[in-house]
Amino acid sequence: MRRIGLGLAVAVLCAATAFFRAAPRDRAPSRSAASAVRVVAPAGVAPAATPPAPAGANAPLSPALRDTDVDGELSTDSHGDLAVNPDVRRFFDYFLVASGDVAPEVLRARIVAEIERRLPESPAARAVDLLDRYLEYRRRAGALDDRGSPDYEARLTALSALRREVLGTEDAVALFGDDEDSVRAALERQRIASDPRLSEGEKARELADVEASLPEAERKARADAISAVQLLQDEQALRAQGASAEDIRKLREARVGPEAADRLEALDAQQASFQASLAQARDVASSLAANPQLSDPERTAALRAFVQTHFPQEEWLHAGALLGLFAN
Repeated sequence: MRRIGLGLAVAVLCAATAFFRAAPRDRAPSRSAASAVRVVAPAGVAPAATPPAPAGANAPLSPALRDTDVDGELSTDSHGDLAVNPDVRRFFDYFLVASGDVAPEVLRARIVAEIERRLPESPAARAVDLLDRYLEYRRRAGALDDRGSPDYEARLTALSALRREVLGTEDAVALFGDDEDSVRAALERQRIASDPRLSEGEKARELADVEASLPEAERKARADAISAVQLLQDEQALRAQGASAEDIRKLREARVGPEAADRLEALDAQQASFQASLAQARDVASSLAANPQLSDPERTAALRAFVQTHFPQEEWLHAGALLGLFAN
């Protein structure tokens, strides 16, 4: 499988960038007749059209999705209806990664086929209807992004309104509500931290209030992330003081327990092995570059052969990128 990165400003920028990144500018494809079961749209939202089914439901996956697992999931609730939640959006987005290299009607047909393979008829029809609204939302969100406003709060307001208009309030909240709350919290943290009228104590209290307002799952995730960063910083400080591997092990066990410490040690060993092989590969690349009897294609082929021999297959792409193989 592919490998999938501390200040307040970085956290805010990452949250806001992820939230406001433009959707691919593909047009929303038409709805497949294969799933043209009548469903009731959310109140105030017009139902999607039902044109003929496009070809491509059995088309091979885009190269962008090869060797990956489907993200998100589709499930039903206790009444047998589609459970609308962020997992549904992640499921759609997984396939929509291929928007740039697959025709819109083929891509949509592929998603519809995956929906119908996973769900019974009625919740599948509901999911297809939601997919068409989601595609329309992405199209209109892309046009909204073209305006290029740097005002994140204004953009959040505009996107939130667009989601409710296209998807209906209930589905918009189910798909995006947690993300919107997270971005609002990030913007509020930024406002508090940059307010010169607040003392450090006042800032700390207001920031604590923002954290307390977040859902429990997000609070835990943020706490885990902060804990991981703190552990890394403390390890670096110990190593700078000449700490031994045993010292690092004791610190890790105290913070995260023996099992997690084992996993961290395994990652350390993997990274050390990678760096050692990378150093050898760079020496080989230098030797190849200094050999006047070799052509550029021959040097590239030899370096690729070294990478494939000295790195695990899952590291070929990473190593090749660091060695500049893709520039040849």
